Amino acid sequence: MSLSLWQQTVKLKLRLFPKLFLLTHYPTHPKTLELLRDRAENDPNEQLREWAEEQLAERGIGGAISRHGNLKLTQARY
Repeated sequence: MSLSLWQQTVKLKLRLFPKLFLLTHYPTHPKTLELLRDRAENDPNEQLREWAEEQLAERGIGGAISRHGNLKLTQARY
């Protein structure tokens, strides 16, 4: 069963609001950044993945794979 465009939009917004709250109130907290990185890498919704990537890029955050194969957050130094 396919969701209507309206239903898809509502579902996406409901998933996005908690992330916006975290970014507003805890923009540099390590757990917020981990959540963004996880959504950028693994979210099933392409729009949410792109949004998370943009949020990370605005904060100068990139990802690096550790020698153990785990994703580690790195922050650009200016």
